[in-house]
Amino acid sequence: MQLDLGINYGAVSTYRYNTNGITLGNGAEQRNCNWIQPLARYQIGDKRLNRQERQAILDVAIEAKGSAQTLRWKDWCDFKTEGATLLGLGDGVKTRFQVVKIYECDEYKVVRPITRPRSIKLLAGDAHTVDLETGVITFATPPPANFPVVIMPFEFDVPVRFEADELSLRFDAWTEDDDIFTLSSTSLVEVRESHLPVFNQCFPDLGILLRLKVDLRTLGGPRFNTARFTTAGGYENSQSYWENARGRWNVGDRALTNAEKDYFLGFFRCCWGAAAAFRFYDWGQDRQVTARFETDELSLRFDAYEPESGEAIYNLSGLSVVELQPLTPLAYTV
Repeated sequence: MQLDLGINYGAVSTYRYNTNGITLGNGAEQRNCNWIQPLARYQIGDKRLNRQERQAILDVAIEAKGSAQTLRWKDWCDFKTEGATLLGLGDGVKTRFQVVKIYECDEYKVVRPITRPRSIKLLAGDAHTVDLETGVITFATPPPANFPVVIMPFEFDVPVRFEADELSLRFDAWTEDDDIFTLSSTSLVEVRESHLPVFNQCFPDLGILLRLKVDLRTLGGPRFNTARFTTAGGYENSQSYWENARGRWNVGDRALTNAEKDYFLGFFRCCWGAAAAFRFYDWGQDRQVTARFETDELSLRFDAYEPESGEAIYNLSGLSVVELQPLTPLAYTV
């Protein structure tokens, strides 16, 4: 079942990991990532629909029984691969290979299983079938040892469901030829279909630099942690809990090209959201700092698209970076 609203300008894609950890009194942290892959949430509401678009979303919502059943959704912020993808090497025994997309940042790679490819073409190989509902390629005979199973660039969908059991449409205009409705507050959530292992991994500093070039749009600077107490007479007593300042910067609220969007997606996935530390250049103090993303969420809005060239414009919003303090071991006296 496919939910197709055409070139869906204004759709917001949010990718979310699950990280927990502890923060010490001096601001130092230790974090664990619980999900090996993020889950996405898509905001498609607050948009105008014509008669055809209104009927399309009504038909799908009714067939899916609200949030009960899974749909196919084209994530306009991440729906294709660039270049050929190696799925693995044959060993003379294995006949099944999972379609994947690989995200890269410097020397780091993250592999994402793709369960809803639109079509798959192999670079070379014997007779095979492709299950477009699981993303599994099955060969009639096992590929020989060290034979590279390579697929050409492809597009894919995401398995989702409606977040709620309600669909709200406001009737705004009518003519004999068409209607205008407003679809409000409608979200889709990605459905985790495969049983991925519990990750629960503690990440060190990856040592990679978030490359923003000469960045004139980042807003932020140093911050402290001060507790202030005021007596009944108006006198103050202040106590600072951090010995050193801890910077915070907002790198969101900017337009991105295709290449810039792909870079942020790869960097965010290689850091597993807020789990792993990286390097960030603080232009205010002309230095590199150890930092992480403040939250586990990356949000992108699809703003413009040129079908012939494939070029698009996206908006990155609300993505903040926080400086990390070194984790100093405690000294015990016996």
